[in-house]
Amino acid sequence: MKKGFFIIVLLICISPLSAYRFLFDLTKHEDTGNADWVIDDDWPYPYPDNPIADTAWHGAISSWGYELYMMGHEVVTLPPWDSITYGNPEHELDLMYFDVFIIPEPQNPFSENEKQAILEFVANGGGLFLVADHNSSDRDQDGWDSPRVFNAVSPTLPDTALLYGFGVDTIFGIHFNVTGEPSNYITDAPDSNVNDLPSDSIIFGEVGRVYAISYHAGTVMTLYPSYNPSVTAHVWKTDMPHDTTYVMFATAEYGRGRVAAIGDSSPADDGTARPGNQHIYDGWREAGCDNRIIFLNASLWLAKGSTPVKEKNGNSFRIDVESDYDIFSVTGRKVFTGKLNVFYHLNLKSGVYLLKSRENPNKTARIIILK
Repeated sequence: MKKGFFIIVLLICISPLSAYRFLFDLTKHEDTGNADWVIDDDWPYPYPDNPIADTAWHGAISSWGYELYMMGHEVVTLPPWDSITYGNPEHELDLMYFDVFIIPEPQNPFSENEKQAILEFVANGGGLFLVADHNSSDRDQDGWDSPRVFNAVSPTLPDTALLYGFGVDTIFGIHFNVTGEPSNYITDAPDSNVNDLPSDSIIFGEVGRVYAISYHAGTVMTLYPSYNPSVTAHVWKTDMPHDTTYVMFATAEYGRGRVAAIGDSSPADDGTARPGNQHIYDGWREAGCDNRIIFLNASLWLAKGSTPVKEKNGNSFRIDVESDYDIFSVTGRKVFTGKLNVFYHLNLKSGVYLLKSRENPNKTARIIILK
């Protein structure tokens, strides 16, 4: 018999909203050189917190963040001084508190602990968005560019991926082409060589249909189904066959989570970088291309792979658990500790809380309480 417990709170209900939390990384010099891959120059929370237009936030991908915000979701930046963690309730910006982690053109490699955190996040249902750029896009001159950060230093097959880069080759089956490999620095705009199957959730997504996208100096990807059978291509270089090479947008699954990848950052650029940055271009709204749509379709597809707020109403509700549990605020503060099969009256403020199994810390349930 499955054990469970009731929480009964007068005048409190579960929110019917399925809002998602998106975390944009800024710990890997994503704003170095002429890059400005941030949703705003206020971290971790964009300001103003109630923008009336995407120009209210200052960053080259502010429109991306703004449109997610306008859909009812929360967007947050992981600041340069912070770290990538998973399963640390004391860390306010731990990945466990988010549904999707977006890494826009990183310039520095991940530590072993960070790689492990990201993998655990995805394996347990998180969404990961990898945005790379062309080969040799090393903006801080440290020997690393985003394709190498994501897959490997090795310029050929991904045998040494886990030794050097994040290792998306052998883990997700996605390899960003680098030196010595074809089409590692291409412009293809507009590119209408997309998958035309209506079952494709990236091309035929929630925001709309993608007819074409653009690359302005990007690299293609090579897919390895032998490493990850779920890896899927959605857009290919113009005139190329629909197979595992010359891929311009790809997705994969890993554990219970999802991954999306693109080999160029320019289609996410909205032309509204921070003051003083003149190297901007509005690829987000580029005429004849659906860059905006594919980024938003993919963002929502990634989020759907997680476990959103359950839709329930009333002044009592039941959550099934298989072990003793703790309840944390989103800042990581423990607000309650409980045991199996016991009735409680909880006096918690309105907000987002996470119920976490003590037996299996990777199992969490998220609830929103409104008074």
